[in-house]
Amino acid sequence: MVIIDKGSAIIEGNVNELLNANRLKVTFEINDNEKTKIILNNSSWIHKIESFANNKFVFSLTNDEIPKLNSYLVENGIDVSAVIPARSLEQYFLNITEKGA
Repeated sequence: MVIIDKGSAIIEGNVNELLNANRLKVTFEINDNEKTKIILNNSSWIHKIESFANNKFVFSLTNDEIPKLNSYLVENGIDVSAVIPARSLEQYFLNITEKGA
């Protein structure tokens, strides 16, 4: 696949490679909002939070960071019931073309 912006090829690769090359929005479903906030406030992970509500924290992470954050939370007594990564090809395209603008 080739992404073209304003007549120029700006990136090329297969879809899976392109989607895995950038950051993901990852939702962590946890058991305790307040305890999780305290633990994250005392860590470098605090800067990766995009939003949180109803025992769901959304982070901007790379693939390599997902298991590290999960381990950090579990080691600090947070029960993680789900880790849900999300990235759409459409969002990736918009991110790439906006950077070139």
